[in-house]
Amino acid sequence: MSIPEVTQTISDGALGVLPPNASKVQVKLGVCSAGAPNTVYSFADAKLMQDTIGRGPVVEAAAQVLNVAGGPVMIVPVLPSVVGSIGSTTLVGSGTATVTGGKALDRIVKIKIITGGALATATFQVAIGSGAYGSTVTTGTPGTWSYRIPGAPLVVANFAVGTYVANDVFQINLDGSVTRTGSGTATLLDTSTAEPLDDYAVRVKIVTAGALGAAVFQYSLDGGDNYSGQILVPSGGVYIIPNAGVKLTFSGTFVAADVYSIAVTGPSFSSSDVATAIDALFADPRKWFLLHVVGKATSAANAATMAGAVDAKMTTAETAFRYARALVECPHDVDIGGSNTDSAAISAFASYSNTRMSIAIGDAELVSPLTGRTERRSIGWSYAARLSAIAPGESPAWVNRGALKGVASIYRDEAKVQALNDQRFVTARTIIGRQGYYITDGKTMAVAGSDFGDITNCRVMDIACDTTRNALL
Repeated sequence: MSIPEVTQTISDGALGVLPPNASKVQVKLGVCSAGAPNTVYSFADAKLMQDTIGRGPVVEAAAQVLNVAGGPVMIVPVLPSVVGSIGSTTLVGSGTATVTGGKALDRIVKIKIITGGALATATFQVAIGSGAYGSTVTTGTPGTWSYRIPGAPLVVANFAVGTYVANDVFQINLDGSVTRTGSGTATLLDTSTAEPLDDYAVRVKIVTAGALGAAVFQYSLDGGDNYSGQILVPSGGVYIIPNAGVKLTFSGTFVAADVYSIAVTGPSFSSSDVATAIDALFADPRKWFLLHVVGKATSAANAATMAGAVDAKMTTAETAFRYARALVECPHDVDIGGSNTDSAAISAFASYSNTRMSIAIGDAELVSPLTGRTERRSIGWSYAARLSAIAPGESPAWVNRGALKGVASIYRDEAKVQALNDQRFVTARTIIGRQGYYITDGKTMAVAGSDFGDITNCRVMDIACDTTRNALL
């Protein structure tokens, strides 16, 4: 007779624990103030995201997704090769004093010479803010040699021809000036540059009249929707706006209630910069359903060029069994006297078609979950966030899902000018009897009659392709 015993069977899969759902994970490509260009990051926490890659439009766009849909969201910083600009100042008021804008840093950068000598011989190390010095780098070919700072990609150190002395330390200050500690030539890095962190509609409002060191002002970065606390005009005349990459230079005696306005355009990128970032993304094995290029081109024609560069990559990805879609932003600025009209967009994309591409047009006043500011952004930001918040089989235009979160107003209403929805663009609209703003349709740039002119069909098909391929391997 056998002794009593127990037989155990271990089941697997009964807990219902599933792998991460890539059908709601999207990727943002764009500019930020920290991190490394062409590196793939993933975040589910907004603070960790800011601590890692800083600030900038791609960080703000990702924050919209985290706020609306939760995480994770993937980010690939793009090389910011196209410089930004600081516009001229306009004054509303009676004073004669001036406020001018300029580019600044959000953190100081220190460059320590390790090995002295001429360019191509001298070596150096870099420290950002209060951080430690990094690895040693050898300077490049003689002639002004430019070095984009790792971890601070909006700062470029320009090394002039000359003899560098070991242990000299060049500090690029917040206002963009360069100071040298040591015995060598003090001006060798004086042409180093920095860029604003984002687009800003700067307003400077004089609260208390007076000269430098006596007048009091407030500033706004979102066109006057939100102002800072009251700040004394520095006696030296220069004020660095924190975490913006913008400085204000004051001169003269100021009059209370005068308001100065400055348009700031952040740095951008070329189509080839985006292509390089996409290559880095495709080398990462993680799955995602949407690639969003964050940032509007300067014209509809340039947006079409960008779309062409992106769709070439997306088509290649499909042949490599990566099934996903992409979103590009198209400018529309007729409300402020620009030339980017409905007709310009229709003309630029008239002969363009691709089922894997969507083009968002029209801007919104969008509340930032990070700063609370209300800033002008592409409606594509809200559209992308809505896509991650809903099931793949649900239309982003479904009204009962509710109005778009965080949208305070829209600059172009498809319900009032019905021109671009039929031309395959993603637009926003109002609805009579309902509050808020809504997506008109989840359009792709498919040709008329295609089953994949609607993003919902595309998302479902992508999941089906991925699922059946993996099942049949």
